[in-house]
Amino acid sequence: MKKSKVMAICVFAVLCLFVSCQPRYLFYPVIPGNNNTQTSYTVTLDFNYEGSTSEVLENQTMLIEPEDPNREGDYIFAGWYLNGQPVTEWGITLTSDVTLTAMWKTVYETIKDVPKLAAYFDGGENDSIKQGFSPNDAIDYDGEGLIAIREWIDLTTAFDFTIKGVEFLDGLSIHTSNTESEITINVSDCVIHACDQVAIIAEGQSVRNRIDNSGEGLCLAFDTSSENNTDRKGVVIVADNNKLIGKNDPTRERKGFGDWTLNEKNKKGRGNGISLGNQAGSTINLVSATISNNTFEGLQGHAIQLYKIQNGATVSISGNDFISWGVNSTTYSTGLEDYAIRGDLDTADVNNDCVVLSNNTYASSMDVEGETPVDLSQHKAAINYWNSEGSYPNFTYIPDDSKIQ
Repeated sequence: MKKSKVMAICVFAVLCLFVSCQPRYLFYPVIPGNNNTQTSYTVTLDFNYEGSTSEVLENQTMLIEPEDPNREGDYIFAGWYLNGQPVTEWGITLTSDVTLTAMWKTVYETIKDVPKLAAYFDGGENDSIKQGFSPNDAIDYDGEGLIAIREWIDLTTAFDFTIKGVEFLDGLSIHTSNTESEITINVSDCVIHACDQVAIIAEGQSVRNRIDNSGEGLCLAFDTSSENNTDRKGVVIVADNNKLIGKNDPTRERKGFGDWTLNEKNKKGRGNGISLGNQAGSTINLVSATISNNTFEGLQGHAIQLYKIQNGATVSISGNDFISWGVNSTTYSTGLEDYAIRGDLDTADVNNDCVVLSNNTYASSMDVEGETPVDLSQHKAAINYWNSEGSYPNFTYIPDDSKIQ
């Protein structure tokens, strides 16, 4: 009996010594291949503006790229980040819990491909909106993300869209001809440089082959021809707070533009800052247009050109700064003068007072290559309007539209 007690005490002492020598792990170390290997990990997608989602995957799973998330507003998805670094290659082996964070850029920073640009225009499904773009070289951009539309945007379906805060390096022309419901086109907060060669797009004619008598230098064109089809609905146009820049190189901001240097390629033809309508003879299918708070500088032709507007439409031109227009316009083939605002309006198509001017500012001189400066005190040569009857009933001034610098 005594012997067995001694044996029991010895065994107990050995066990205590063994236990006291073991490392104090809360969890045993995970050794791949052993029965204590962790079998799964959590992958979390942090959308970085609202909410997240998680999924449990097995150990050693190869991570594939998740679908791009969508976010309302002026945002473009810029990729997934892991530990503060962009994920450029996928097929990552899962060996721990992982959080992928979505990064975003605003539409003002960069637009790099047609589908995302299209999605921004409408905020809807890409498949239906891609139809609205001509396929050949519609979008070009440089390394800093500045965008140039060298073709045109052809809206073949009816939807509203906005272009905001983008710099166009080679002009912008928007064509609508098949709108089944009223749409709104808004171009705002943009910088638009005059194009090198293309002007207004007429129905059925390719921009690649079309050089009409607006010639080079057009900045922004809206062609909303309806082929006189009264079943087509009209278009509401808004052009606000844009900067329209000609191809010339000014050495002075205002007054006396004779010192400007003109590039050789810009010494022929002319263009406009904003052109509303087309010269193909059809009436513009317009509900209303608001041209406000824009700056026009260094343009070869008229700052604003209005073509035929359908009966009942209204055009408001307000708060614009007309710095310079008609630069080197003497080579224009018809010999017409250039004006800050010119309207080719036919009284058969428009009501009286369809164009209202207010709070615009006009430069005091258009002295180009020694030409005589014009007198703008009564809007002479600043504004021209024409109709088939030779009278001018279609413009209205309100008293404060007489600011002359």
